Amino acid sequence: MLFSAAFPLLAAIAVSASPVPETKRGVYTLREGKPRLSIEQRAALSGQSLRSIIATDTANVIAKYEHNKQLAQAAQEGGSLDKRASATISLTDVNSEGVDELYYGTLNMGTPSQAITFDFDTGSSDLWVPTQNSNGRNDGTHFNTAKSSTYRNTGQSFSDQYGSGSCSGTLATDTVSFGSLKVSTQYFGAVTKVSTDFDNTPATGLCGLAYQSIASTGHAPLPMNLYNTGKISTPEFGFRITADTSSGAELTLGGIASDYASAAFKSTPVTSQTYYEVNTNGITVGGSVVSGSFPAAIDTGTTLIYVPTSAASAFWNAIPGTSSNDDGSYNYPCSYSGTVGFSFPNIGNLNFNLNDLYAGNNGDGTCVGAVLGQDIQDVNGNNFAIIGDVFIKSYYTVFNFGSNYVAFSPAHGST
Repeated sequence: MLFSAAFPLLAAIAVSASPVPETKRGVYTLREGKPRLSIEQRAALSGQSLRSIIATDTANVIAKYEHNKQLAQAAQEGGSLDKRASATISLTDVNSEGVDELYYGTLNMGTPSQAITFDFDTGSSDLWVPTQNSNGRNDGTHFNTAKSSTYRNTGQSFSDQYGSGSCSGTLATDTVSFGSLKVSTQYFGAVTKVSTDFDNTPATGLCGLAYQSIASTGHAPLPMNLYNTGKISTPEFGFRITADTSSGAELTLGGIASDYASAAFKSTPVTSQTYYEVNTNGITVGGSVVSGSFPAAIDTGTTLIYVPTSAASAFWNAIPGTSSNDDGSYNYPCSYSGTVGFSFPNIGNLNFNLNDLYAGNNGDGTCVGAVLGQDIQDVNGNNFAIIGDVFIKSYYTVFNFGSNYVAFSPAHGST
């Protein structure tokens, strides 16, 4: 995908993602054994700077939202319950060099079922998986369509674009199970071509959880499909994503985790039924709003936080000793000990764990910040933020697609 003129600097310094090396390094997954390299490791391996690696990740995030915006704009132009309440699956936290890079879990596809790992993403809406005929690296975890008696090829093409990464294949249907919940006809991309940019992710496929309006397939994403077919009675799902540990993270569809049943939640309404976009009062330092207001997507599929450039400047200017790298990224004293967060309508200020402000060490007493400035437009043409896992891991987060809101409760054990 081509980048718009709004992003010339980051596009100019972006580099292609590094291939996974033969030697063992980084964090290995429980099933696949494929490493996920940290930002610092990718910089060292490629000979590029931390800023360049972050710029590449930024470009990919930008392109995802540009692609989704186009789908949403095109959409704007153009069963009985079986009493199953919910199901929960475990997620693996891939932590590299102190940064929680992503979270993935397992779905079962086909008949007989095949266990496939997926990255679960509230910033997109498509489910896609490489097949046995894919050009991508196959260590035995790709979906084998020939072994599923319920697989159906629709004959239509499928493609998705994620910045410098892309995938393509055919639109298909098959049975998909999330824990004990099963749908017999789930549309997904049966991918045969995957760019090498996906070599650095341990999950085999991607499961988008946002609204149908931005689905390239044109069909209901998995949570909506489960609800529409009566497999879940509550149109919501809850994320528990952990920090600095490979276990404990989980995703619940059709409800929330049992240990949060009596927890106090604070909610804010979804303002655009594309991604889970909400309004904010601004970004905060020391509990006080230091920027203007802006909308934001709450995105489990993004590691870092991206805010409008004016908000980023105001945020970092409120922290003593910071410096701009003139590309959207900032350095700050590693010894900083204040509080940082976001303020939301109906909620007020929510701080996130200061340890998660860290995205890399410059080796001179300063660290690269996980809050970056980038002017990205939503469907309505407003500059908006993408609030990723850096923030989300401090809260148990509920996404409701019936009453359309996002709700937060402090993560158990968070500091």
